Amino acid sequence: MKRFFYLLFFILLIISACSKGDTIKIGVIVPKSGQLATYGIEAMNGIQIAAEKINNQGGIEGIKIELIIEDNQGTTTESINAYKKLVTLSGVNAVIGPVTSGNGIAVKPLVAQYKTPLISPTGTAVVLTEGNEYLSRTCFIDPFQGKAAASFAYNELGKKTAVIMYDSSNDYSVELADAFENEFKKLGGKIVYKVGFKDNDRDFNPQLTEIIKFKPEIIYVPSYHPTAGPIINQAKQKNIDAIFIGGDGWDSPKLKELAGEGYSGNYFTTHFSEEDIDPMVQDFVKTFKSKTGLVPGAMAALGYDAVYMLSHALKNTIKKMGKEKIGTQEFKDELKNNINSTKELKGITGTITLDENRNPIKSVVIIKTTPEGPRFYKKIDL
Repeated sequence: MKRFFYLLFFILLIISACSKGDTIKIGVIVPKSGQLATYGIEAMNGIQIAAEKINNQGGIEGIKIELIIEDNQGTTTESINAYKKLVTLSGVNAVIGPVTSGNGIAVKPLVAQYKTPLISPTGTAVVLTEGNEYLSRTCFIDPFQGKAAASFAYNELGKKTAVIMYDSSNDYSVELADAFENEFKKLGGKIVYKVGFKDNDRDFNPQLTEIIKFKPEIIYVPSYHPTAGPIINQAKQKNIDAIFIGGDGWDSPKLKELAGEGYSGNYFTTHFSEEDIDPMVQDFVKTFKSKTGLVPGAMAALGYDAVYMLSHALKNTIKKMGKEKIGTQEFKDELKNNINSTKELKGITGTITLDENRNPIKSVVIIKTTPEGPRFYKKIDL
């Protein structure tokens, strides 16, 4: 019997040795539950499709990607717990996520502590990557997006007066609001009223009643769809005649449902449109539809690009250091260096070149809301 157990133990050691280095672990932090689940699930789908495609093509230098996905429920506490678990228990080589700026900022100190590279696919707050070389992203930053929205409102739509309604409890919303305000004023526009609300608010009638007095041409609402939708809906009920403009937080199938009759005729800035005729984009759209039955949005595309950005860096790291170094801090340090040196990497959301703060330089996509749903309108370069 002893001989049998020794033999079994020996076989298991052989299996373990043979499988070591055959996969590389990548952590993923997304909200699969909670009010931001629509973002998380879409991003997760994009991430999984990219990993599957890479694996089907032979992996990275023959090594397959193993995704380990954690649900952060859209909260900072669970984001922190997820990163700790992925790094200390799962032994991942890098992490993709979380999908919102606030949750990414909450994890930032841990990234500095554990030095496991993190790529945020969709966290647009400037502070997210500042002062931490282990943090990078595949999306453009908030000031760039806010400036683009102001430029579009003033130069393209020809509007000269605007109201800003923003979530004062959310860094993402505050940063976009400030960027829009500064650029709109710089161009010659006038901010006639600026008012805040909180993330959990759903009754916006007090703010909208006040806004009626100013008769703005534009109402800029840089928040996520759970608040932006009701604001647009309630404004319609009050017969407020203004064009609403938002940020990439609007990029959710739920927006149309929540905005109701006020949905059509508005605009938002984002990172991607499934109507882009680029063959690479259309191939992704086709695959995404076949896998999920849904049309991909920016969250899916940015998640997909994050995997390819990481894959590109992993390939260079493995070539330099060898498979035996995978999982070591030395490997993670070199991986970080290769991520940060990303230049001219063609992705679904555009060609990615990271600047000195590890922020991509890319175009901003303008989407128009129509009775049929969101439609590609144009791209803006600043």
